[in-house]
Amino acid sequence: MYKQKTENFGGFEKMSLYNDKGTSFSVVPSFGANVNEISLPFKGRSYSIIDGVTSAEELTSDKAFKSSVLLPWPNRLEDGRYEFEGKSYQLAINETDRNTALHGFIYKKKFNVEEIAVKETSASIKLSYDYHGDEPGYPFHFKVEIVYSISDEDGFAVKVDIVNTDKGSIPVGFGWHPYIKLPSMVNELQLQFPRRLVYDVNFRLLPTGKTWDAPEFTTMQKVGITALDTCFKITENSEIAVTLLRDEAAGFTLKFWQETGVGGFNYLQAYTPVSRQTIALEPMTCGVNAFNNGDGLLVMKPGERFNGRFGIILMP
Repeated sequence: MYKQKTENFGGFEKMSLYNDKGTSFSVVPSFGANVNEISLPFKGRSYSIIDGVTSAEELTSDKAFKSSVLLPWPNRLEDGRYEFEGKSYQLAINETDRNTALHGFIYKKKFNVEEIAVKETSASIKLSYDYHGDEPGYPFHFKVEIVYSISDEDGFAVKVDIVNTDKGSIPVGFGWHPYIKLPSMVNELQLQFPRRLVYDVNFRLLPTGKTWDAPEFTTMQKVGITALDTCFKITENSEIAVTLLRDEAAGFTLKFWQETGVGGFNYLQAYTPVSRQTIALEPMTCGVNAFNNGDGLLVMKPGERFNGRFGIILMP
């Protein structure tokens, strides 16, 4: 049977859903619905599989965006500027060295807890946030609902629902920014991506317009010294795209899946920090600088909804 508990987290509330088998996750609703712990069992042992924050101070000052919800755009927007339906907008610059607007602003907003469901073999929490156009450069309105769920059979999953509550159309992109952490160092892991295009980027990590088919890691391949800070467009013709990360020493494979298709999570950003202890796998609905180049950008009409899912499972 799953259980739920609420704890103080440096002035925030941290809510955890867990069972006695070592399956669990925790979330801080009032700071961007941030997930800072996920543990999944494999052959009688529980593994903590993401690198989360350990304190409220780290959460509010984190420049790595650990497990942040990236909305209304993921990744970078050049100079923080864009045009939409004939009007120009200027967003706040939060990556000053590259002069970009990075990862939206929902990652620090207070979400409401709508529902907590605790069952025998699964548990979930539904969170929501109503945005009313109060951030500079994004005067649009929308509502987002996020359901985090965990189960004995299906591991950890995220369901996203966004609805345009504005009187006109709005530009939207969504992403999530977890850092995957397995027992072995990244160099020792094996990695396999779905079929994909690689985006060429400049020194500001903005796309140049050039892409190419990626031959590397289309089959299971040791990561070694490969450095990644790369956006991919998934080209695999399937409803679910899968990235596999195998830890041979631990004896299991982490399966990271995302729903693709029209208006789905058709993009993936992969990033290996210098420490080589983690790898960020970021499912996204659009590419980098999408408000300017339109690559995968969701243009939602009044009342229109977006739904999408992704998740993590451990398997042999």
